[in-house]
Amino acid sequence: MKEDLSEFSFKERFSLAFLATRAFGERVSVLPSTDYIVSRSIFPDYFIKDCDKLTRAFAEYDAKVFEKYFMSELGIVKRYFGEETTEYMQVYNQTVKNVLKEKVEIVERFCLNDKVISAKEVRKLLKDGKTNEALVLVPQSTRAVLNLINSTKKW
Repeated sequence: MKEDLSEFSFKERFSLAFLATRAFGERVSVLPSTDYIVSRSIFPDYFIKDCDKLTRAFAEYDAKVFEKYFMSELGIVKRYFGEETTEYMQVYNQTVKNVLKEKVEIVERFCLNDKVISAKEVRKLLKDGKTNEALVLVPQSTRAVLNLINSTKKW
C-alpha cells in the first residue's frame, strides 16, 4: 500500500519487501502499489478493523479486480497471504480465497517459543524501545533496514 499511514513509510515498507524476497530471484517481483491495492479508498474496513458484511463485500471486490487486472496483466498465477490472527483479516483472506480458489495460498505464520510472530508485535516492541527484542522476530534482511530506520526515528 503506497499510502503513508503507518509507523513505516511506503519507501521503508517497499525496501523491507524487496530485501526479504531477493533470495527468490526472478520468481518474485516487488512492485510499488497503486492507489488500488489495500488502500483506504478501496478497502476502508482494513483500517476500521471491524468485521461485517462490508468487509466481505470489499474483499470480494478486491479479489475480482486483482484477478482481472493485476493477475492477468502481470502474469501472477498465485496470490499469497500470511495466516491471520485477527477476525477481520481472516474474513478478508477467506473471502479472497473463495473468489480466487486455487490461485490463493495462505501461508502459516512463523512462531517463536510457541508465540505467533506478527508485524503488530514488532511495531509495539519498537515503539516501546525494545529494539533488540523486535529484531529477533524478523528476518536477517529486515534487521538491517529496521536498524537504519531506528537510528533516524523516534517510535
